[in-house]
Amino acid sequence: MTEAPVYSVFEKPAVLDDYITITEHLERWTEDREAADRTVDSIRSFVKGLCRTPHRGKKRDDLRPGLRIATYGKRTAVAFVVGDEARTVTVLRIFYGGQDSDTALR
Repeated sequence: MTEAPVYSVFEKPAVLDDYITITEHLERWTEDREAADRTVDSIRSFVKGLCRTPHRGKKRDDLRPGLRIATYGKRTAVAFVVGDEARTVTVLRIFYGGQDSDTALR
């Protein structure tokens, strides 16, 4: 069996802000920094896994050409674009808990 090609995953600078915002939100909500960190770590693992499954998620060309949004768990949406020629995945934003991704991505 031939293994699928591995893509490189890059995160736009806004993604770091998203991780911080999600961590702070979860820490306020749960009063447990370790639980917040574990949740964000699991989101980051999911994002890193896009290297092997870059075409997952739903195509959202209505918001931006080439945009895909993949859900993780019940509350997380990862917005990204795939560059097949360069074998890259560029993560644009990460949304958590019902944030309005459509408006943010237009």
